[in-house]
Amino acid sequence: MKFELTREFFFQETDKTLNAITTPQFLEEIRTFRELKGDERVEFAKRRLVPQALENRGVSIPADMRISSRTFEDDSPSASQYIDFDRGERIIAALQTRRPELLEKLQRESPTIYHGLKLPGDVSLMPDPDPLPDPGPLPDPAGPLPDPTGPDFDGTVAAWGCACGGSLVGCAGGGGGTDMAPEDVAYGYQFDPSIDLPADYKVVLRDTYDELIDFVVTDEFKSVVEELYKLPASAQPAFVREVLLNRDELAKRGVNIPDGILLQRSSFGDGRQTLFVVKKFLPEGYQGAWENLNITFDQAYDVDHIARDATAWHKPMPFEVQAALQALDLTAEELEE
Repeated sequence: MKFELTREFFFQETDKTLNAITTPQFLEEIRTFRELKGDERVEFAKRRLVPQALENRGVSIPADMRISSRTFEDDSPSASQYIDFDRGERIIAALQTRRPELLEKLQRESPTIYHGLKLPGDVSLMPDPDPLPDPGPLPDPAGPLPDPTGPDFDGTVAAWGCACGGSLVGCAGGGGGTDMAPEDVAYGYQFDPSIDLPADYKVVLRDTYDELIDFVVTDEFKSVVEELYKLPASAQPAFVREVLLNRDELAKRGVNIPDGILLQRSSFGDGRQTLFVVKKFLPEGYQGAWENLNITFDQAYDVDHIARDATAWHKPMPFEVQAALQALDLTAEELEE
């Protein structure tokens, strides 16, 4: 396909999202959401952070905006507690017992995705008597993760939320919800609800979106994205894993990622078919509501099948299980029938 994403397109989409997520009512709700912990936070989101509830409070929600739970790859270790690993195990078990030929196909055609089917603790979900060469770890986008056993780690359970609006390929989003120690600045800053939002808050968010746009509209990056979308949908997850998340491969294609910008995979609770995200944390002092801004690249999906109610706050799918389903052109629901 001819992939034409312009600065004008991204400005329009980010501005539409920005106008919604910086209304006083939305900011009040997201700050309350971040003050809560664990199950209280999720239950609050199911009641208050859905389009209808926000519209009832006077927020104008764009028709294409989705508000959902979300986790990003390489976030703080506590974020993994909000990923639905149980469902991931059930899906892999269903493939093993009902469609083993598809797993053989996955190993043959998408070995990096096959080898990634692991549980926390690096426990593989898949038997592999004839292993292929290890594709290696994902590149570290922002330094080492905080040690969950160390004295400086804030073990509070992290739950992400994201509001995204845009087309079926690219959407602009804002995320917030991680709790971590103040020194873990590579992955955000500790949320302090007592700090008022600065007077130039919206201006700084606009500037942050513009930094993301400056990167995604470079000819070199657009060429890689065009290369991705020319592939069959089943081959796209492996390309993301092997190229878009690999700085060496990107450098071969002339792509240099600016400091502070992350390329990651993510998973949404509403089940949309997402591929990767370009993300930047907001500066220190500006994370009193939203924590990061992002531009997300998805596969095409039926927007009518994407939840816009409380079910959008289900735990997201494990990243690698999501990628495996995409590579096999399957949905979780087909295996759960």
